Amino acid sequence: MSNSTKQKPSKHYQSIARSLNLSFFGSLFSTFILFNIVIVLLVGYLSLLSAESQINLYQKQLQVINNNIFVSSIESGEITFNTEVRKPTTPIMNTLFRPSYLPDVIYRRVRLGSDFNFGSISTYNNIVYHVQILKNNQYITFTFAMNRIFQPFLLIYFTLLMIQALMLISSIFKQSSKIKRTLHPLNSLSASTKDLKKDISNLAVSVDTKQLKSIAQAIEKIDAQKLDRQLSVGQSSGEYIELTAAINDMLIRINQAVALQTQFVSNASHELRTPISVIQGYINLLDRWGKDDPATLQESILAIKNETENMKTLVENLLFLARGDSDNIQLILESIDTHFLLEEVIKETSMIDSQRKIELLCDEAVLLIADRQLLKQALRILLDNAMKYSDLEAPIIIRCAKEEQHFICSITDQGIGISPENIEKVFDRFYRDEQARVAKAKGAGLGLSIAKWIVEKHQGSIEIISRKGIGTKVIIKLPLLNR
Repeated sequence: MSNSTKQKPSKHYQSIARSLNLSFFGSLFSTFILFNIVIVLLVGYLSLLSAESQINLYQKQLQVINNNIFVSSIESGEITFNTEVRKPTTPIMNTLFRPSYLPDVIYRRVRLGSDFNFGSISTYNNIVYHVQILKNNQYITFTFAMNRIFQPFLLIYFTLLMIQALMLISSIFKQSSKIKRTLHPLNSLSASTKDLKKDISNLAVSVDTKQLKSIAQAIEKIDAQKLDRQLSVGQSSGEYIELTAAINDMLIRINQAVALQTQFVSNASHELRTPISVIQGYINLLDRWGKDDPATLQESILAIKNETENMKTLVENLLFLARGDSDNIQLILESIDTHFLLEEVIKETSMIDSQRKIELLCDEAVLLIADRQLLKQALRILLDNAMKYSDLEAPIIIRCAKEEQHFICSITDQGIGISPENIEKVFDRFYRDEQARVAKAKGAGLGLSIAKWIVEKHQGSIEIISRKGIGTKVIIKLPLLNR
């Protein structure tokens, strides 16, 4: 067959690629939109509370003469005020800002400038916040210029938006390239089948053209929703049976790759949806009645802060795995004293949990050629897991030694252990053993996947030995040879 000319993508190939790309883009873009909405609402709410706090301090300084407020036009910094007739009540805004210390508020309103443009930072200088209060039977309207509060946030936020846009575009291009590589065999097979049919016709070989045509038609009918459809042949020669079997095997591999990619996107969306739902729940709680209860208000702020941090960690882990899958992480190799590195990891861990007892048992100092930061990250992940799934009183033992041309390091805990049938599954992304769920330990099931990737990137291996209810031992084996 002649493959000298560049293969032109078929319509079905383009349809499958377009469908998968749109699905990935929709999931990723929805995540970014939800993340930015939460940030804008939270920062906007806190900024207006800060403005009301400053207005409250300012209104306390107004002079009262003969039980009347001194009514001259005064300007001080961002705040101006004047007396006006009563403005209409704003019940929604007043309900949202009950936690404010500003008394007797009748009217609240945020005003944008007439030339306001979301894409222009300069137009945000014209945003003002109007608040009217009743004081000594006088209606006083305060005007607060929000530019000093908003400008630092806007500079940071627009920078964050550009970074998010670059990340989104980069992820789309990487995903598109991955889909093309995955589907390339299908396009090549379709083109090869057509070339085979032409070559056989040109050579005037007596073949079963009906059977060949039926195979080509069956391939053309395959789309993104029918990758698991198997081709079938009747009573045909061995060559056609082998060709059909090869096609079916290839379709199975492509379907598995697409299924894994779809499952990954689904799991990532699910894990991101959980903290967003928690944040939304606390915001609704504050909106209904929680802002009137100082304890509930503080609890909500802490919960929103914790969930935002969890979401940040999850996104960083996802980006790390995505860069690893695309082979965009290069090792920065250097000579490392493994004993010193382990002592450093233990010291940093003790600063977080000083009550945890961690024992380090090393036969000798071993020099290892590796990426210091990545290896340190893997050790932290394994030590953090040992701490999460074992009692505070139970010590964690770290052993290291040199065996032939390998560095061996093990981390042993006396925790809940892992079921034997689930040991291999714990390295799967987003997988968490039932014991871990019962223990209610925080995590998304990505730590061990990252640790395994780092170890294997160093041409090493990682092994888990565990017994349910007794404990777990994780063994890392890294070669000492220079790479």
